[in-house]
Amino acid sequence: MNFYFLIPALVIILSLVEYYFIKRINKLLSIACEFFWLKNKRLLLRIYLLIINTYPSFLIFSWGYASIRNESAFVPQNIFFDALILFPFWWMIIFTIQIILFILLLDIIRLLIWTITRKVRGKIFKIESYLVLALTIFFIFYVPFRFWYDYTNISISEYELPINNLPEGISKLRIIFISDTQADRYTNKIRLSKFIYEVNSLKPDLVLIGGDVITSTPDYIQTGAEFLGRIKSKYGVYSCVGDHDNWAYRNDYQRSRNEVKAALLKNDVKMLDNESMIIPFGDFKIFLSFTTNTYMDKTSDEIFNSLSGRDSNADFKIMVTHQPIKSVISNSVKNKFDLILAGHTHGGQITFLFPFFNLSPTIFETKFLRGEYDFGNTKMIICRGLGMSLAPVRYNSTPEIILIQFNKSE
Repeated sequence: MNFYFLIPALVIILSLVEYYFIKRINKLLSIACEFFWLKNKRLLLRIYLLIINTYPSFLIFSWGYASIRNESAFVPQNIFFDALILFPFWWMIIFTIQIILFILLLDIIRLLIWTITRKVRGKIFKIESYLVLALTIFFIFYVPFRFWYDYTNISISEYELPINNLPEGISKLRIIFISDTQADRYTNKIRLSKFIYEVNSLKPDLVLIGGDVITSTPDYIQTGAEFLGRIKSKYGVYSCVGDHDNWAYRNDYQRSRNEVKAALLKNDVKMLDNESMIIPFGDFKIFLSFTTNTYMDKTSDEIFNSLSGRDSNADFKIMVTHQPIKSVISNSVKNKFDLILAGHTHGGQITFLFPFFNLSPTIFETKFLRGEYDFGNTKMIICRGLGMSLAPVRYNSTPEIILIQFNKSE
């Protein structure tokens, strides 16, 4: 979308979100906590508007100025900006959307039962007010707690795959899949060190990576590659190309990708760009195909078929890609791949709590967010990744390392 249309659209959306939130929360809380709310309403409203609007206002100014001068937007890179502006904004916007989701749900329910509750409408509205008050108190504390939890913890997800005619000893084979390490100033050396420690503690035989070594700028290419190079794996460490691996330099995608690949190779990690290989585990051969599916490039059917035709009667076929798009799935099924490994989604990096199912903005791009999916004889596993993108927080999406082991099918 053109910059000059994107900015007004974002301003309008943010304004509508704020207007709806303030209007509904004002009416509901004025009933649930009448004395406190009436006494402090103006002060709380000013604080709220300051927190939620300062960061977007700064970005609009910075983006606008950078666009005019054809430069990259300037955003302060220091702890004071983060603590006073950046993180308070993300706390407040996620808190606001969480409350809005529940208020919308309550409004819909109230409208559906409006005609049959004429005599008790006042009581229903009061119950709704107290419920919103309880949710407000809960999410004021839950949102920052969840930021902290998802920043400091790592989830290990184990998958056991049944395989016919599995040779003795192969059942102990341990394949690790990680994705989206995205080295930057938030996923710094401390966090990267923790990720690599967890990977090595699982004693992998083979490590596969779903791309996105960095988030942006060339400043963290060497750091990201160096830490991935510390992974200890008997049969090597291999990665496909991710979106952000193209974005180290503004509009110079090839230079970005080349520098990331060179830095990884220097640290004994191979990034394969539409390439295939076979790794023999004794008499058991695993065919690996690394396809480049990013915003910059999509693997054509011709390239896919060419890569798949090199399997040389492998015993197990794995497709490693960044984005879990439909063409990858259909081509993998057609070419009889046993397993697809993908990242990109961060498991829905920001996922809002909601009754019966959780909502994430990522669903507007793909319905395949996290976990496993079966397509006939082809299984797809999507890793929630380790780092962050766009927002410097995770919310209800804990970083994930995937451990895959083979079992002899009965």
